[in-house]
Amino acid sequence: MVYKATPHEMLYADIVGRQPDRARRELDNIKSIQQAVMQGRRSTLFDPAVGRDGLRLILAYDVDHLIAADKQEFSIVDLLQKMDIPYNIQEANNGLQRDFYFSINGKDRRVTEFRMDARDVKFKDAGIEGGKVDVLHIYLPMGAANPKYSGDIFEEDVNKENIDIIHPGFSPKLNAHNIGMINVEGYLCIEESHGGGHYKEIVPSVFFDMMGLREHHITNRNPYNVTTTFAPSEDSFSHQDGYIYQKVRTVDEDVVAKLEQLLSDTWTTGYQLDRVLNYGFYDEVVSVQEERQEFDHSDWDALETWTEAVKTSKLALMSQMNFADIMNETISPLLSGIDANLEDLVQMGVSSQQISEFGVDLNKRVMSRLKILQSYYKEFFEHYDSTISRLEKGDITSEQAGEELGFYRDEYDEIQNKQFPFAIKLLFENVGDEDLFLRYAKEFSEMSLDSILS
Repeated sequence: MVYKATPHEMLYADIVGRQPDRARRELDNIKSIQQAVMQGRRSTLFDPAVGRDGLRLILAYDVDHLIAADKQEFSIVDLLQKMDIPYNIQEANNGLQRDFYFSINGKDRRVTEFRMDARDVKFKDAGIEGGKVDVLHIYLPMGAANPKYSGDIFEEDVNKENIDIIHPGFSPKLNAHNIGMINVEGYLCIEESHGGGHYKEIVPSVFFDMMGLREHHITNRNPYNVTTTFAPSEDSFSHQDGYIYQKVRTVDEDVVAKLEQLLSDTWTTGYQLDRVLNYGFYDEVVSVQEERQEFDHSDWDALETWTEAVKTSKLALMSQMNFADIMNETISPLLSGIDANLEDLVQMGVSSQQISEFGVDLNKRVMSRLKILQSYYKEFFEHYDSTISRLEKGDITSEQAGEELGFYRDEYDEIQNKQFPFAIKLLFENVGDEDLFLRYAKEFSEMSLDSILS
């Protein structure tokens, strides 16, 4: 089916986008969502922090009834007026609820706006029984993932604002609450991002099927309508794909909860691998987690003494180990935890074929990530060995050597390295231990990776 934007969609994109490239991105985003949801349920949609994004959701999902909540100033009225679309309005709930009725793209629409904490929204006040909608669209602004939204309930919050907890919260993640709020064949959108988060590359594709979800790709996700406290650059959105998830069957909540833990352990594995790339080995093997210290936060002298003692003891232990041992200590426990979760899921009735597929695919993805990391270190040492040799011969200066290895000073006079980010800690932040950490890095660049997952 060839997509052709309607006059209302083009007018909306022109108003919101303001510039031709942004208007095009708006239309591309709307088109991709329309194509993704064509075969599913999408009559009702709830957005717990809608901001000024409501009309885009109506056009993209072609919903009949949008239920929108936000404690901040928001309304669909401005856009309806700018687009010269007539509407009727009804107020209820002492002004905390407003219903708008209008027609767009040839269909009658209803928008129910709740000016209140999202956890306090009662769907029955919007005429929806059963506590479920077809689409749950979560696109929280930066700073919104706080107790008002994430489900941490503080007594003073409830008393001060008279919050009647209907929903436990709307964290931007795949969890039992969010999935349970949508009807079968409906859709869950988590900030139009991949359900695997920042570490989607190592999340096996079968995971979403285990969750009862089907992944749909959308293109050019568009953040411009969402007010945030941090505005990324234009370039950072120019080539990003987006994702939404269709609920194809209901999965038991206990299974979903176990799958949440499985996803969390998978994320942690990805996080640990990325730490090696971005921060070198120092943080990986000798960092001291704050929760492990028993000192008062104000007693910095005692904390520093304790931290240094732990660091010294770890370094002494590390000096007797090779890097394969350290990586096994880092990665193996995480993979063992994942295996334990998979065994629990078998006992809970999840398909053994899916479990096997998850384990095999995860190992492949972890190995692939390790090989990518190793290739960066190999490339670094090719540059490093040659550069240091020329430096020692006096062929280049220290400043030239730093430039050849990718080091530079930013506007704040801080040392940076985009080519080899791990090299900063490797060479500059391990004073007195440089040889040890260079040895580990060299070992990693040369080692057989099969030993890591053996």
